Amino acid sequence: MVKPALALRFLDFPTLILDGAVTGSNQLRFTGGKKCNFKMNNEDLREALVNKPFFIMFIDAQPDK
Repeated sequence: MVKPALALRFLDFPTLILDGAVTGSNQLRFTGGKKCNFKMNNEDLREALVNKPFFIMFIDAQPDK
């Protein structure tokens, strides 16, 4: 059985993991969300968004048996 998850890495903030599920029609669904509040001044945020990569990875979060 596959347990899908999405890992997001944004700027220098900790990686967020979103758990998902496969529905009966073989669609991937993510039922919940995450929220991350941060403070940066506008110029620093703009510079970081232009120069730092944004990572997203689909993973199988099923523990090994």
